[in-house]
Amino acid sequence: MSNADSDLCNKSVQEVIDLLMEIEDKSLPFEIVVWDLNGFNLDYSEARLVELFNTDGSPSRLEISISLTEEHEPHEEQPEPRVIDYCGQQMEIAPYEANHRPEAQACIIGGVPINPTLRPGFDSTPNEERDPLETSDWWDRPFIQAVSWADMASSYSAYLERTKNIPDYAPTPQVVFEAEQEERRENWHEHWPSGIRYDVRCLDGGAWDRSTNWGSYATLDEALAVARSGSDLQRSTHAE
Repeated sequence: MSNADSDLCNKSVQEVIDLLMEIEDKSLPFEIVVWDLNGFNLDYSEARLVELFNTDGSPSRLEISISLTEEHEPHEEQPEPRVIDYCGQQMEIAPYEANHRPEAQACIIGGVPINPTLRPGFDSTPNEERDPLETSDWWDRPFIQAVSWADMASSYSAYLERTKNIPDYAPTPQVVFEAEQEERRENWHEHWPSGIRYDVRCLDGGAWDRSTNWGSYATLDEALAVARSGSDLQRSTHAE
C-alpha cells in the first residue's frame, strides 16, 4: 500500500467524502479492485459516484455504484510448452491434465474406460517423452474406443481439401468417390452390424509412440471381455 493509500485510510469518513467531492471527473475517480470471499477478482464495467441530497438541498451522503461484468481468476503464468523432435519434425507436447486421468473419465465399465478423453497427441508421443504421471496412469490399463461409420465417412469436399497439396495427384471424380464411399459403408455394416466398432487399445510398450491395438470387436461385451482378460498376444507375451 502506498503512502497516499495509507493516508486515505487514516482519514475520517467525512474527510474522505470531502476529498472525493473535490474530484471533477466523478465517473471513474480512482482505480477500484474488488475481491469476493473466494479470492476471485471481480471485473467491473462501470464505477460511478452518486451524490445524495436532503430535501432541503443540502448534501446527505456519497455512494459508490459498481456494475460488475464477470468473474475471473487472477492471471497465472502458464508453463512454456515442451517441444520435441518427432519423425524429423518439431512437435509441441500438450500437457497432461486432470481430465485426462483414468479416474476422471465419464464412462467406466468394470474398470475399463470407454471413449476416454486422452491427451491430444496421446497416440503420437514417444513413450520416453510422456509425462511420468500419464505413463503411470495408463501403462497396462486397456481402454475402449467406440467408432461409428459417421466417424469414418468423408465428404467429397473434405477429400479434396486433404489432397489438394499432394504434388501431381489427380483427385478421384466425385461420382466414383461417392460409389466407393457407399461400398465402404456397406462393408462397414457387414462387419459391424450395430454400426459401431469397438477398438480395444492399451499403452503397453507394443508400439514406441502410441497405444497398442488389441483388436476390434462388433459388440461392447466382446471388447470388455478382451480388455479385462488381455488379448491373446498379451497373454502369450507374458507367458514367455
